[in-house]
Amino acid sequence: MTKLAVSCGDPAGIGPDICIKAFGTGKNLKYKAVVFGDPDLIKERARILNQNIDIQIYTGENEKELSDSVLWIKPHLINEEVIPGEPKAKYAKYIMDAFKDSIKKTISKEFDALVTGPINKEIMNAGGFNFKGHTEVLAEASDTSQVLMMLVNKNLKVALATTHVPLSKIPSLITTKHIRGCLEILNKDLKKYWGLKNPRIKVLGVNHADSVQHDAPFYLNTFYIVNDGNIPIQGSSYHLYFSVVPNNPSLPSYNYTGHLFNGTI
Repeated sequence: MTKLAVSCGDPAGIGPDICIKAFGTGKNLKYKAVVFGDPDLIKERARILNQNIDIQIYTGENEKELSDSVLWIKPHLINEEVIPGEPKAKYAKYIMDAFKDSIKKTISKEFDALVTGPINKEIMNAGGFNFKGHTEVLAEASDTSQVLMMLVNKNLKVALATTHVPLSKIPSLITTKHIRGCLEILNKDLKKYWGLKNPRIKVLGVNHADSVQHDAPFYLNTFYIVNDGNIPIQGSSYHLYFSVVPNNPSLPSYNYTGHLFNGTI
């Protein structure tokens, strides 16, 4: 059974709420989750949410020893009053410590995978960290020179050639070498982790869709996959996307709305 490390993110945000409702209600799950955070914070948030939970401190138990009836927490103490909805820079060290510990324990194979709660970039930078996003911290911790974010549902996979960078820097990052590296990562991992023998990858353009596209084979804002169910992808005009085409021609249409700076769909 899969054992998950869960970094619950900003203590004033929705991360603790999600952890409580997803992992703390005694559900019979197909995986075991351990939340990295402050037990007192979780207790207080559960009280606010009117959720009855039983917290157990994690000390290295394996997945067979992790009961579904409790919420397992790897303690990281914040030692600050937290008011939901009021993020503060003084939370930054707590957030980063919990996040990096969850990364370390996942890389060491104590956990099978890592789940991350949302982090407020503004308070992280105000708190003394040069924080662009989860992706960059994960890349540094794992000594990975090139990374690729991918957004997935059961019918479609969309990868982004850029991560969290200023808009002005994106054109200079779209080089032949970079795109080739992204495609090699995507092709290799689709085969290894997703079981696709021959991935079909479409490359979408970086220019604004309202202008003529000279460098890309497809317009970005509305992209139709010919003979594959007429599936439109609507996204930000300032990222280069790779879409993995589904093989089922009967799939319905899906719309994806992009966000300009964080590169998510």
